[in-house]
Amino acid sequence: MDWLENLSFQVRNILLANHILGFISWMAGLLYLIRLFIYHVENIHHKDRSQSEKKKFNEQFSTMEKKLYWYITFPAMVFTFVNGLPLIQVSGVHQEPWFIAKFALLF
Repeated sequence: MDWLENLSFQVRNILLANHILGFISWMAGLLYLIRLFIYHVENIHHKDRSQSEKKKFNEQFSTMEKKLYWYITFPAMVFTFVNGLPLIQVSGVHQEPWFIAKFALLF
């Protein structure tokens, strides 16, 4: 039985590490996405650029925003949930009051 407990502990640690890495990547993507939106808006109101330059930069920022969201931020969110849901079961926290409150705030 000792090896089974050890395996459960190792699985929990792997899930937890993956969950934390996914969450950090997800939040970094969201924070950088906000920065790209700010650059996008600043470009629209930039006085020293011609309309063609503004259009070129708008297209570039739009492409960067889409790629950041769909290639980094969204997969990191899915990765976080995929590792977080089994972590709930393995850890046994699904019946704790603090976790129920945390999970309720999530949705």
